[in-house]
Amino acid sequence: MRLRVLNIVLALAVAGAFGCSRKSEPPADPAAQAYQELRQSMEDLQTPEAKADAAEAYLSTYPDSEGAEGALEIAVYYRSDMLGDHAAARKIVEQQVGHIKDPKGRFDAQLMLYDLSMAAGAQDVPGPRVDLRKVEAELAAHQELGFGARINLMDSACKGAEWDLALEQADLALEQATPEAYRAEREGEELEDAAVERRVSRRQAEALAGRGRALTGLDRLDEAMEVLAAAREVTATNYIGLPETELNVYQAKAEIKAGRLEEAQQLLEPDAVMGGDAEAMAQLRKVYATINGSEQGFDEYLDAARQRLAVPVDSFSLPTYEGETIDFGSFTSGKATLLAFWFPT
Repeated sequence: MRLRVLNIVLALAVAGAFGCSRKSEPPADPAAQAYQELRQSMEDLQTPEAKADAAEAYLSTYPDSEGAEGALEIAVYYRSDMLGDHAAARKIVEQQVGHIKDPKGRFDAQLMLYDLSMAAGAQDVPGPRVDLRKVEAELAAHQELGFGARINLMDSACKGAEWDLALEQADLALEQATPEAYRAEREGEELEDAAVERRVSRRQAEALAGRGRALTGLDRLDEAMEVLAAAREVTATNYIGLPETELNVYQAKAEIKAGRLEEAQQLLEPDAVMGGDAEAMAQLRKVYATINGSEQGFDEYLDAARQRLAVPVDSFSLPTYEGETIDFGSFTSGKATLLAFWFPT
């Protein structure tokens, strides 16, 4: 869960950070100025490798700066997510983690290091495995772990099949998924009841999905199914029906363990076909091959699934820059139409 969410957050953070105007006055601090230049350089550098190299160069020069955390995220994002070199990304974090003084920043970096050590191709890199309970204790010595920290720790524990720890963190996160806990974390802020309800429901959905994932790992399948069903009741879905968490993938894994492959296939299809989820696609491919005896015909099956799961877009009207109103339904005429969304400045 955390890497899926983390990848999205990093992509948005990178895009937002790099969108700053080149007309802004550079900061007086050399490290801050270099970080601003690093962010701006992302617009010009053409390859993920070049972007990772630039971030790593910043880290080697300013390892103790305020911008080091952002540079580390950039370096790991391009080196691991974009280039698939998890081992190299792990070495980057190992070199940087000792420079991080902020307890929460160090906590996040150590979870990142743990996750990278679990990724394919990184297991053989020399170095001790991160002790997740020690990481938790280190942060707890300075501050109470919030909901996000609990969820991230739970997710890392799941990646390393530390199921007891994952279940423990899911339960602790669930205790923080209440209106009272949410408001207490944001004391002094003006919060509307509807907004609090949405945030709490999202928290419950994440914690319950993770709890079901941990129970599945512990082979407590009956309990897992009950918890995952409860998670589905509070999980919001987007326009095309995809849940806001990885609930479908978690529930599919439980169904696979229970031997119900057809049910697992149905759960995996939306995330794999419509959501572009790599893990869901890999699991779907395995399930298909098991059911059919081989992967023959898998591509045709995916094409048929896309047609079956596709959701027509409701008509809408939007103004052009010239003030003219365009109705979407007036020119599509039942044809497949590409909608492109961007954020003009």
